[in-house]
Amino acid sequence: MNEKGQMRVTRLLIAVMIVMLGIALLPIRCYGYYVLLKIIVCSGGGFLATKAFAVNCVGLGWWLATTAVVYNPFIRIPLGRELWVIVNIATIIMLVIFQISVCKTRS
Repeated sequence: MNEKGQMRVTRLLIAVMIVMLGIALLPIRCYGYYVLLKIIVCSGGGFLATKAFAVNCVGLGWWLATTAVVYNPFIRIPLGRELWVIVNIATIIMLVIFQISVCKTRS
C-alpha cells in the first residue's frame, strides 16, 4: 500500500475511534460495546503510537502507547464512570492532535 493509502486508513481509524469514544460518553449500559471499544482503541492506539514514533513525535507516541495500555481489554482497569468519561474526552483530544500534527504533515 502506498503512503497515500496508508494515510487514508489512518484517518479512517482515527475517525472510527473518535466516534466510538463519543458514543461511550452517552449514558448507555451495554457491556459488550465497552469491550469492543477497548479492543478498537487499544489496538488503534498501539498502531498510531508506532506511526507517531516513525515520524519523530515521541511525546505523542508515548501518550498513544499509554492509551493502548489503559484501554487494554485483557487486564481491566476499574475506573469509575466519571473517570472513564474524562479519559475518553482526553483520548478524543489526543486523537485530534494526532490527526492535525501527523496526518496533515504527511499527506
